[in-house]
Amino acid sequence: MGRSKSRVPAAVDRDDVAASLELREGVPYKLPPLVRGIRAVALGMDRFRRQSAGELEITVTDLTALGWLDNSGDLRPSELARYLGVGLPAMTAVLGSLERKGFVRRQPHPTDRRSTIVSLTPAGRHALGWVYDQLGTQVKAALAAADSPVKDLAAAEAAHILLTVGLHLLVAPGEE
Repeated sequence: MGRSKSRVPAAVDRDDVAASLELREGVPYKLPPLVRGIRAVALGMDRFRRQSAGELEITVTDLTALGWLDNSGDLRPSELARYLGVGLPAMTAVLGSLERKGFVRRQPHPTDRRSTIVSLTPAGRHALGWVYDQLGTQVKAALAAADSPVKDLAAAEAAHILLTVGLHLLVAPGEE
């Protein structure tokens, strides 16, 4: 879609990555298979997000903000800052960047005159749709190349496992 703002490493060799996820000499622990798999997904998603953000000519933080708005609906800048783990000055910069791109708009809060609400624009939804389409293509390609046990696992079961783990990780202890 455009030039990259972030440095995305070149594609890596699948065997090298698989070996790096196995027990290495000097590493005092062995990851259980499910944890190794989730770690591989997390590392792959990090790379995918950097690449997607670069294609959209935004930062990974900008892309994450769009994802939270898509997931949660309209938010106050302070709420979005809390989700992203950034301060209000950084949030102001993120929103300014996304507004200049036409991906979000800030408008007065309907009931609190002192506050604003941030919303995705149609362009922001379109950009996220493109990202999700790219992710879907990558997931389909990975599953098509997978060995038999993965192909035999129903997509709904895999999605349920990933969603369960993801939601648990999103809620910090004590926030439930």
